[in-house]
Amino acid sequence: MKKSIKITLLVLVIAMTLSLCSCKAFERIFLGGDPFSFSDIVMTQTGVNEYKIEFTVDSGKKDVDIYFTEGSRLSDKVSPIEVAKTVDGKNARFSFTKELTLGENYYLWVIQGDKQAKVSIPAPSMFPSITVNDDGSAIFNFNFTYDTAWGAFCDPNGKAVYKSQSPVFDESAVMLCDQIEITDEHGELTAEQFDENAYYYSVITGKEGLMKVISRPVMVFDNIISSVESISATLTNDLQLQLKVGVDESSLYAPMVADRLQLLIKTSAADELYVVDSKYEDGIATMTFDCSNLIFDGLWYDLVLTWDGAVVMDVPKSFNGHSVIQSSTVKKDNYVYNLVDWKPEDADDSAAMLKVYFEEDTTKYADEILKSYLVTFTTYPTPTMQVTVQLKSGVTAPVLAITGGDKTILASAEGTLNDDGSYTYSLEVADAFTEAEKWYDLRFFIGTTPYEMLKDSCIAYADYSKEYTDTTGARLYEFREWNGFLKMMYSDIVVVE
Repeated sequence: MKKSIKITLLVLVIAMTLSLCSCKAFERIFLGGDPFSFSDIVMTQTGVNEYKIEFTVDSGKKDVDIYFTEGSRLSDKVSPIEVAKTVDGKNARFSFTKELTLGENYYLWVIQGDKQAKVSIPAPSMFPSITVNDDGSAIFNFNFTYDTAWGAFCDPNGKAVYKSQSPVFDESAVMLCDQIEITDEHGELTAEQFDENAYYYSVITGKEGLMKVISRPVMVFDNIISSVESISATLTNDLQLQLKVGVDESSLYAPMVADRLQLLIKTSAADELYVVDSKYEDGIATMTFDCSNLIFDGLWYDLVLTWDGAVVMDVPKSFNGHSVIQSSTVKKDNYVYNLVDWKPEDADDSAAMLKVYFEEDTTKYADEILKSYLVTFTTYPTPTMQVTVQLKSGVTAPVLAITGGDKTILASAEGTLNDDGSYTYSLEVADAFTEAEKWYDLRFFIGTTPYEMLKDSCIAYADYSKEYTDTTGARLYEFREWNGFLKMMYSDIVVVE
């Protein structure tokens, strides 16, 4: 009896298992499951953040709908997208073009009635470029952005570099190096492989070979850069960042500037970016961006020039020996917007590039308490800063002070009242300036509240740009500007015997 009961229970368990498997198979086929198989997914970059997405599904001539979503669930409110379709036997090849938020993950769906299949599609975040070496070889820089998950779109050995004579990637492209590790930031090209007139592509394999990502054509942009005669950047009072690029009108590239030269504003991860087209007239390409569109306060945004979607150069601090920044600071609606320069650690000034950012304005300005103020400097008999001010009505005469990056006063002076109601300040700086090359703050204080001097409000250009040697010949004093604020520094003079 016990044995027969065991056999009966075993039969029941087997029967129930088969029944459950049948239900699971039924759901897999008809209630969602995974009835279609994706293959040969190709993402071809057609703009800075625009991709043509192609893929094959074994749906053949079945009537299916294609969806492309940011969420992993398909809502009733989402509509199918328009796609191009070709059929080859049991397989169908689909394609469409979309602008994507770089670094984000999207989902591709194939739906037929109650059947559906989906695959995740990451938006690659990379800005490839090429660097030419003196010996004729070159380095292809993949430039994956560091704040994104590289593994989402690149296999462990998924990087490759191709060369072509065509600005469109096709079967004529020749592979130069492949199986490059995901952590390797460069692909090395020998002098024999490299041709400065060719186009280069990064071809990235991801999702265990299921997906391929093809970059925009990367060129050697030296010829384009050499046709640039000037660059200037201005922040206007209505928060417009206006970048002007002067181009040699006799160059081969001048007729293409309007269609191909763009300004890219982006975060370091490129998950927020803006692309600005050029308006080209009389040899000047003008790109204008409304900085009020920026989302995150305190975040420094990159400024990059691109050509046909590929990176040409970061907007530099200086170009052809001239400062690029014309106007750097605007205060509006309790926020302050700034153009600033940044350079990699241990790099020289030639590597400095521009950034733009905004932040809540908690700064106090000398213009708020003073009708006018004029700064001059003399080194005789001792290095001394002299300031003449007119106070606004009801304002207590402030203290003139030097600080070194915080509110700690290193030296200060009270003002002397003149017959016309103005105040004159005289402040010796030598003892306060104790560190060469350091930029010291020039401020007014009322109590413990500092008021910044705005360079454009308080000093003549001739005085600002002058170099001041002290009477001992040991120090050279100079004015500096940061975010529109007036600063000062000194350098030690080395006497060569």
